Amino acid sequence: PIIAAIARARAFARQGRRRSALLVAQIELSGLLVALTGAMQLNHEMLVAMLIICERVLRRGFILSTKNVRPVVMTALVVAAKLCYAQGTGLRRALPFFRLTHLAEMESELLQLLDWDVMICDTDTFCAYRAELHALLEKEAGTLARVKIYAGQQ
Repeated sequence: PIIAAIARARAFARQGRRRSALLVAQIELSGLLVALTGAMQLNHEMLVAMLIICERVLRRGFILSTKNVRPVVMTALVVAAKLCYAQGTGLRRALPFFRLTHLAEMESELLQLLDWDVMICDTDTFCAYRAELHALLEKEAGTLARVKIYAGQQ
């Protein structure tokens, strides 16, 4: 799954191996997960739903790159938020510096790519993703602490 790829990307980066575009995108995704967890204080269920949606997008042949990783993740996050919550999540307030001008268009494209298949019914898959996400975030706890200190949140 996508979390295992993120962990491998981080390991390669620590070993100083040459970075491919996909590796850099996976590291970027890892950083986004840490930032989203810390800065926005998102619950893990929503992050798991976002990761499962991203995984489904990748299985449909979408190529993740450094140029599209943030828009894909943020769009998947919006779809996941709509799955997890009945009311809006206030993304404009939560993401004041993120340009959301094309979000509705990107959301529509993502849903079309997935044939609107975004429901997550398999509890085993959900639990496996949640366990892997928890392990990744625990491993990155030092990074998360640095992000909070940098952002002025002690």
